Amino acid sequence: DAQSAAAVRAARLVGGGAVVVARHAVLRTTYEVSGEGFVQRVGRVPEGERLLREVSAANDEAARAVAAADASAGFDLLGGEGVLRCTLVRVSAERHLLLLNAHHVAFDGGSTGVLLGELGAAYRALSDGGSVEDASLAELPVQYVDYALWQRTDLASTLESQREYWCGQLREGLLPVLELPTDLPRPAAQTFTGATVSVSVSAETTAGLEAVARTHGCTLYQVVLGLWALLLCRHSGQDEVVIGSPYHGRDVAGTEALVGYFINMLALRIEVSRGGSVGELLRGAR
Repeated sequence: DAQSAAAVRAARLVGGGAVVVARHAVLRTTYEVSGEGFVQRVGRVPEGERLLREVSAANDEAARAVAAADASAGFDLLGGEGVLRCTLVRVSAERHLLLLNAHHVAFDGGSTGVLLGELGAAYRALSDGGSVEDASLAELPVQYVDYALWQRTDLASTLESQREYWCGQLREGLLPVLELPTDLPRPAAQTFTGATVSVSVSAETTAGLEAVARTHGCTLYQVVLGLWALLLCRHSGQDEVVIGSPYHGRDVAGTEALVGYFINMLALRIEVSRGGSVGELLRGAR
């Protein structure tokens, strides 16, 4: 019946989730404080509600309320809680909502595709009557802890040269403050309160931007970055601007298939010469 079918689907999620958590040690890592600072402990695959919590909701509105509450709930990292929280909301026998919430300490945007891809492959294999081995998930050559160890050892030898580079780019912290003519004054204390504004660009405009990128040997991202800097400088009356940009950080072999936090935020300082050409602007952005 429908109830039995729902239970089977939940069991498949549990089986697929257990495989993914077993593959990525960072998803079963907990954190403690010792005399030497923070310590990571890699544990076993959690079971029961620690792996997948199941709740019921009377309708879609109630399910959305559960999702909102789950998304806003914090993680007790030092209390033994893991970095991944999975909840299956049962709206009806035929309708379910799967909530996956991960802490940023061990999860970035690139991890989303890895997690959903592997979970989907394992779930499909179980749905087809096979086992999780039929998902044919490639063996992971490294774990996130290997990447962290590499950062502390091999990368340490190059940190000084990188520090000198960025101090030179940012002139040792003397960053220009963006003075836009906003309708409200800048608050005395920074709050980090913001919003997201979505902008749609037509296919025709995108094709034109891509043509500009090819002409000047740039990526599309570099072109948009340069134009954004130009727009900010025109509105602020400044000759340079600093734009924060995330870098994916997955340029070490094997990291593209890992769950983990690899993002590095960069402060990109771009000078916009008054009367300069588009080529000069894009060379600076590049």
